Amino acid sequence: MALVLFDSNILIDALKGYPPAIEELEYWDEPAISAITWMEVMAGTRDDYDEVLDFLNSFGFEVIHTNEATMIASMTIRRMSIQMGHKVGLPDAIIMGTGVVHKATIITRNKKDFFTPNVRISYELKSTNPAEFINVDPPPGVASSSTAVLGDDWFELFKQTISRPPQG
Repeated sequence: MALVLFDSNILIDALKGYPPAIEELEYWDEPAISAITWMEVMAGTRDDYDEVLDFLNSFGFEVIHTNEATMIASMTIRRMSIQMGHKVGLPDAIIMGTGVVHKATIITRNKKDFFTPNVRISYELKSTNPAEFINVDPPPGVASSSTAVLGDDWFELFKQTISRPPQG
């Protein structure tokens, strides 16, 4: 399997025990998170810092740190999103930039801000109390899934994608 990069919301949902998030995490054998995702998840801890750290370690995530290529890709994503009228937050732009540079599929449920061709929306959260899920797309092999993999032409694909930002 290829490298996959998890967004913070999938990890937070898994920590809450949401089955689609746990299923997604358990499926992939090369899971990674960006340093931003690690910070977002750990910043949300209270008295359970060690428990959350153990949770992250249990999946064997590679933590990908920001380098110059990621900074340039992230800046480009953020700048283009502003120019196109769909301002992507800097943390999400950094996560997208990390995925693009490392040619990783990004797994998230944030379809509003993550719309580069290498994104997999594995499910959507309809409500939280009780937790209800819609548009569940199980990992490949469990059921059909459409996951794009970026080649070296990611920038052109990105420009095509951002020219038609998602609704919602």
